[in-house]
Amino acid sequence: MANTTVLSELRQLLRPFVREHSEKKNSVYEEDVESLIGFAVDFQVEEEMLAEVKANPDGAFWDFFRVIPEGVPPGQEDLLEDDSRTK
Repeated sequence: MANTTVLSELRQLLRPFVREHSEKKNSVYEEDVESLIGFAVDFQVEEEMLAEVKANPDGAFWDFFRVIPEGVPPGQEDLLEDDSRTK
C-alpha cells in the first residue's frame, strides 16, 4: 500500500508542472501527473520518484518517467502470460 504522505507530497511538488505550452507535446495536464503517480505506485517506486522530483524541481516533467522501470509492475506478471496466449 502506498504511503499517502509520500503521494500527497508528490502531488504538491508536481502541481506546478501542470500547464499548457504553445507546443502541445510539452503541455502537462493533471491527468499526466496522476498517471505518473499511478505508475510510481504500481512499480512501488514512490519514494524514488519523490526523491527525483525534490532533486530536480526545475526539471522537465516528462523526464520523471525515467524513474519508472521497464516491464510489468510487480504482481502483474500474469498479464504478460495472458497476452502471449492470445497471439
